[in-house]
Amino acid sequence: MVFPLLVAIMFGGIEGGRFVVSRVMLSYAVVVGARAATLSGASTSTVQTAVVAAAPMLNLAASQVEVTVSGGGTLPATVGNTVTVSIGVVNPANKYNFRSLLPTKFTARSWSAQSTMVVR
Repeated sequence: MVFPLLVAIMFGGIEGGRFVVSRVMLSYAVVVGARAATLSGASTSTVQTAVVAAAPMLNLAASQVEVTVSGGGTLPATVGNTVTVSIGVVNPANKYNFRSLLPTKFTARSWSAQSTMVVR
């Protein structure tokens, strides 16, 4: 009688860990992208590559990464401009889709993340 309860708690803990790690990894990836966007030789493709590489477990596509520069500018941004890197904020179709391995109310979640930095 105890074994099924123990197994349920164990798998629930594993799935909860996957949930939290995925959420934190998505936030970390956009921060890495924003930092990469502030570098002097930055381009949209280098920022997208940095975001995808920062979150290997999420299997993000470069096309999901959205890069915007204040004032409608382009990369590399000039000093004083604000660079925003996001996933699923500008275009909701680019959101990251978390899929649970267990049939729960968290079976499918769509997340977006955003980070903004000023070029110095």
